[in-house]
Amino acid sequence: MKKTFLLILLLISTIIFSSACVRSTKDQKIDTFISKTMNNNSSNSVKALKSNKKTIVFIYKVQGDHFLESIANAAKNICQNAGYNFIIDSPKDPEQNVDEQIKLVKQYTKSKVSGIIIVPANNLSIIPALKSTQESKIPILNIDTLIDSAEAKKDNFTPVPFVGINNENASYQSIKYAISNVNSKSNVLIITGDLAQQNARERCSGALKALKENSNMNIVDTVDGKWKKELGYSISKEQFSKHPDINVVICGNDDTALGVIQYAKENNISNLIVTGFDATDAGKQAIRNGLLTVSVEQSPTSIGKKSAEAMIDLINKKQVSNNIIIDTNIINKSNVNN
Repeated sequence: MKKTFLLILLLISTIIFSSACVRSTKDQKIDTFISKTMNNNSSNSVKALKSNKKTIVFIYKVQGDHFLESIANAAKNICQNAGYNFIIDSPKDPEQNVDEQIKLVKQYTKSKVSGIIIVPANNLSIIPALKSTQESKIPILNIDTLIDSAEAKKDNFTPVPFVGINNENASYQSIKYAISNVNSKSNVLIITGDLAQQNARERCSGALKALKENSNMNIVDTVDGKWKKELGYSISKEQFSKHPDINVVICGNDDTALGVIQYAKENNISNLIVTGFDATDAGKQAIRNGLLTVSVEQSPTSIGKKSAEAMIDLINKKQVSNNIIIDTNIINKSNVNN
């Protein structure tokens, strides 16, 4: 009888120990995953998740996007001053950014953070992961790239507040300005941002609307430049060899435009209208130098501030508008130094 009792006791102890080991291993895996994927100091990020303070996570599209980093840092300052931990994270591999971002959302949802601010790498694919976040009662704020509303409805994903600009209208206004004085037939090349992303499609739509209103505009091609300077250069090389009489190049952002400008300079192409978007420091300098015709300025500080305020309100169960639209400015040679 005594031996039987001891055997039962030993079995129970083994089960308890094994269970503890499984939990410990799971916790270690979570910490290891988080440590490997943090943009900030990894140990501080893990500490933030384990502290008693509420933690807000900002997940953007891919590491190295300076505009989105500026938004994140502006939001971070406000949230930390309000007493919250703040983690900034993003996929590291631009070729795998959609899948990596989905993993990040799932991991932070499991970690039970207090809120997630998301800039979707793909506004369709991210919805199932965010639906799990929503079902876990974690507030979500969507910024910069709007989650696809039709797909969200199909997946029974409740709409979440959005902070950003009206990309279509901003693009329309800037292109309308850029071609306002063109009174002769002109060949137009459009190099879009990443067309897998909603904001790129909206900017392209706004540009097309402006071009349609000017009967002198003839579009020779529309190519996906994926926001990259090197693609702006290589696409220009290919397109100018096919269409040497291109007069206007419309770009999804300043980086792409700078690639076009580099190609034009190297090949002595002049009298070229080139448009950008974002009004980066390099873009503004190109405007000063007469190489970039126009860009669109959206304030990352304003977007970050509004995002932080909205997320804090969501965490505290306050009403937040579903659309918080930030004003933009058209930047050209007359106001670039203002």
